[in-house]
Formats: sequence, structure tokens, C-alpha cells
Amino acid sequence: IARALGVMPGDKVKLLQPNGVKTAFGTSPRVNVYEVTYIFSVGRADVDSTRIYMPFAEAQSFFNREG
Repeated sequence: IARALGVMPGDKVKLLQPNGVKTAFGTSPRVNVYEVTYIFSVGRADVDSTRIYMPFAEAQSFFNREG
């Protein structure tokens, strides 16, 4: 993913989660900016091109999920 986006450690990426907060005007997406801290590769294109990793608590907050 990092290669496709052209990002390196220290760069910032914006994540958008379309199923965000429901308002009177419709659904407002969740948007947050995160710093890339590490880039890894497991050597499998199906994994390397579709996965990001972030702290569990941060993921729970961003995706509005409980533990």
C-alpha cells in the first residue's frame, strides 16, 4: 500500500471510513489523519496491498467498535 500511495515513514495519510456518524443530513464519514511510522512486507501481494496495522484502541475508536 505504501508504494502505491508513495508514502514513507514520517508521511501522513488520511483514512476515511464511509459508515460514520448518522446525522439529520445523512451519514457523515469518519476521517482521521495518521502518521506512517513503519512499512513492512510479508512478501505476499494479497496481504501487502490490502493491510494496514494500527494500535488496537485507535482502531476501535476510528471504526466505532468495542473490544
